[in-house]
Amino acid sequence: MKATITQTQTSIDQAAIYYVTDRSSGAKFFLVKSDSCKECYHEVRWDSERLAWTCNGEHCKFARGGTTCKHARAASEVMQLRRAAEVRLQAQEERALRNLASGKRLSRDAFTSEFGIYQ
Repeated sequence: MKATITQTQTSIDQAAIYYVTDRSSGAKFFLVKSDSCKECYHEVRWDSERLAWTCNGEHCKFARGGTTCKHARAASEVMQLRRAAEVRLQAQEERALRNLASGKRLSRDAFTSEFGIYQ
């Protein structure tokens, strides 16, 4: 008889994950509101040695100091989304510069669809 172990990943129920800057040190990190404790926040900081986001929330029952808890995964997903948005914006800027250099002028509809305004 073979035993199987299944592990389900938990998800964040909170609507917001805060990206904050410590005024005294200048360090940037995420604050993730705890789902189980109304007054608790988990600090998720970048660990340069481990090359991963790590949760140091004192109330984290999933993986204190780990990189696989739901708080660390949420911070990682936020950063991936931010990077994807930056790539899209950079591509739009490069297309706009190419259009300017070529003398090509966009119509109003093409401009609004290209740059996502008035949507």
